[in-house]
Amino acid sequence: MKAPSKISSEEEKESTDASAQEVDPKGYITCSWPCYQCFYRPSLIAGPAGPTGATGPAGASYTPDLLSAADCIGQTAEKTSQIEIGSAISHVSGSDDYILNQTGTYLAVYHADVTSRQDAVPPFSASIKLTVNDSFVPGSLAETTIAQAGATVSLSAAAIIPISSAPATVQLAAGNGVPSNSSIILLKVN
Repeated sequence: MKAPSKISSEEEKESTDASAQEVDPKGYITCSWPCYQCFYRPSLIAGPAGPTGATGPAGASYTPDLLSAADCIGQTAEKTSQIEIGSAISHVSGSDDYILNQTGTYLAVYHADVTSRQDAVPPFSASIKLTVNDSFVPGSLAETTIAQAGATVSLSAAAIIPISSAPATVQLAAGNGVPSNSSIILLKVN
């Protein structure tokens, strides 16, 4: 196979010179060299701008109903609401209960570190889940196996919670193990 010859600087200059290039109907700039330097430039085929269209209708302003809380699983530290916007979700600091005051669909995003008990026999299953009015929320379980006693794992999950009857009480619960560093964000999506 023959090695490609080096293009002289004169030939290179000629291939990049605008006068040696052509614009096809689709806006691609081409030249006579098979050099892969050809490119698309829509500004070369754009016509004049048309008139500005009518302004669309103004939408209603939207303020989300949102709650963000920390230390939310029966811990000794005081449970606190860090952010509380709107009236659809409420929480009293120090409580494990998060109250959904309106019907609709909510998104819950939650996290907790779970440590196995020292007397646990490995392997050990650790989990967190959501409950609404003391009933398990399907799809909300985050679970893993801890291989040694006293080890800690981080568990996070998200779940959609449909609420057809309000008020409803949401709780984040840990199964097997000691929870710490827990947090929850609840957002009413409709």
